[in-house]
Amino acid sequence: MKISAQILEISGFTQAQVDRYFQIQDRVKYYGTYGLTISDREFLSSAKDAATKVDAAHKAALVAGRSNRISGKNPVENKKHYRFESMLVSVIDSLMDLAADEVSCFSIVKNEKLRAFRLYQPVLDQVDTQQRGKFHRPEADLIQLGLSFSGSRCVQIDADAAIKQMKSAFAEDWNTSWEVNFQNLVLVAIPASDEFEFTEFVRPEIERLTREAFRSVNVAD
Repeated sequence: MKISAQILEISGFTQAQVDRYFQIQDRVKYYGTYGLTISDREFLSSAKDAATKVDAAHKAALVAGRSNRISGKNPVENKKHYRFESMLVSVIDSLMDLAADEVSCFSIVKNEKLRAFRLYQPVLDQVDTQQRGKFHRPEADLIQLGLSFSGSRCVQIDADAAIKQMKSAFAEDWNTSWEVNFQNLVLVAIPASDEFEFTEFVRPEIERLTREAFRSVNVAD
């Protein structure tokens, strides 16, 4: 299987990691595997494993979509719940005051959730999204896990500004009961150097939650 940049991105690789993958592949093309460090070899192996997983999930989704799904023809990126989560990441990121060498645990967790949606392509109709509450506590726990990293810190945002932006984008569907979630947000910043380690821990947990919370994923499995 040929590994493309798109497959790596769906797997959750950052642009820097994608660039590293192709730089290593260029070296292998001209010089073979001689001279590759243990880190390089492990990185190539992790990329291959991730790409294989994406490919298998895509094939399974195609089979399930043909036999079991009513609305599966509509890509998950077009679904309201996906758009809500994606918008939420953008809004919170814009309000967090991060240093140049910091990353947001909230952003990492939410982007891993969006990645899992793309990976599994759940239907995300009402029968699915009514179960989304199963994510709330585990998501919060994963974000707070960032506090265990040296150099981490809590970050405050203007919750009212976040509510205003989200409410403007989803005015017709807005539920005022959601606003308490913004007031209770716990946001954590960690050193950028710890992003890979944090992501590697979060990813399998988010994938498991996605499979458990959304009925159409269970059907596909």
